[in-house]
Amino acid sequence: MSDMAAAPKPWVDSKKYLWLLGPIVPLLVVWAIYDFHGRWDDVEAEGRGVSANVQLLRTPGHTPEDISTVARVADGTVVFTHAWWTADKPVDDPYCHDLATLRASRARILELATIIVPGHGAPFRPSATTPR
Repeated sequence: MSDMAAAPKPWVDSKKYLWLLGPIVPLLVVWAIYDFHGRWDDVEAEGRGVSANVQLLRTPGHTPEDISTVARVADGTVVFTHAWWTADKPVDDPYCHDLATLRASRARILELATIIVPGHGAPFRPSATTPR
């Protein structure tokens, strides 16, 4: 097996849950990349390419540090995010640090996404009834 095939793939932490992962794979967060072997890249997540078809967006709302992962696939764009808990509830995140910021992040995501994978629910296609 080649070194590339054996190398761990990056994992995106959209909410600072470093402690859940431990020293397993390179970790991409809003302000840096960790690899738990002494490497720390002090880079902003916004626009960072994880691969040719995957990039990170800074989407504060649920927390000030939230990021979303945008994957361009054959039939559209999938956004993995915590800007929504599920497709329809709660409309306003009760733990949100700033509702106006959350709404701005949701609007940005809705401009891109054909499918949204929310923080706690099943993937959904945005519609007119999707909470803004």
